[in-house]
Amino acid sequence: DDFVVAETTSVYPNPISSGNQLHIKLPADRQHLAISIRAVNGVLVFKEEEKATRNHEIILDIPFLQAGVYFISIESDLNPVSRILLIE
Repeated sequence: DDFVVAETTSVYPNPISSGNQLHIKLPADRQHLAISIRAVNGVLVFKEEEKATRNHEIILDIPFLQAGVYFISIESDLNPVSRILLIE
């Protein structure tokens, strides 16, 4: 079950150009989420609670992130999902 949830959660575009919107597509059973983004050195650079739209998607504006590698964590009452995020 955990594998299916991880596989059906997508973060795109990835890589993303600095200043663009980041989309997170979720399984239907995930609605209220805590999203955090950490730099490679572990520093928390973004944290927000979000509610998915009707089409199970969250759109984030993250123009403040500089080019680099980040880790995005998506947590809910189900198991958390983590992805690597590349900002160009």
